[in-house]
Amino acid sequence: MCVPANSIVALLGSNGTGKNTVLKAISGVLFPEDGHVMEGAICFEDRDLLHLRADDIVREGMVQVPEGRRLFVELTVEQNLRLGAFTLPGKHLDDALEMAYALFPRVKEKSAVQTAPALSRC
Repeated sequence: MCVPANSIVALLGSNGTGKNTVLKAISGVLFPEDGHVMEGAICFEDRDLLHLRADDIVREGMVQVPEGRRLFVELTVEQNLRLGAFTLPGKHLDDALEMAYALFPRVKEKSAVQTAPALSRC
């Protein structure tokens, strides 16, 4: 599979066909689950990602946004956005945040809102 620059590709298939396995391999989280890539290569912008750790893959610019919701429920919307861009230096992070707010004005309106009500503690 090759994804050209500035394009979007959908990975489709029924349950159990390997969609999540492909994404885990690309993101570098297949190996911690005792999985391995049997053949082929994983490259991003001509850089080999196959044997990098997940955190190094993020630093290379490849990220995966999990579909699950409420991952960091006690953080505000803005804190979640900042967490997602933690590898950007301060000024670039602020610029990226402003760009996100410009693209999605409703997100800016909700920026100080906690993503889910605080859970009661027993």
